[in-house]
Amino acid sequence: MGPWEPWMKMKGKPGFLVLNYTGAKTSDFGILNPILKTLISERMPLYREAPAYRLDRAIATSWTRFEEQFDAYLRGEEFPLPAPIVDEPGLR
Repeated sequence: MGPWEPWMKMKGKPGFLVLNYTGAKTSDFGILNPILKTLISERMPLYREAPAYRLDRAIATSWTRFEEQFDAYLRGEEFPLPAPIVDEPGLR
């Protein structure tokens, strides 16, 4: 459960969000839906494979992502934003 997101323009109104996430892990990229495979391949190759080790950075939350990407949203950029492959330090 959490508060309204700022972009919802619900400030001062009663209520809250109920968030429910589910996911699954697969070792075969080929079994994904073709639309999802295209999206990952063309815009988000960083997410094609899980990191081999824990990355040396803070864990992202919906609020940190909101802060990072809100200006792009206001500019009308296409979402999800591109996520190219980058070399990041890790905790081995």
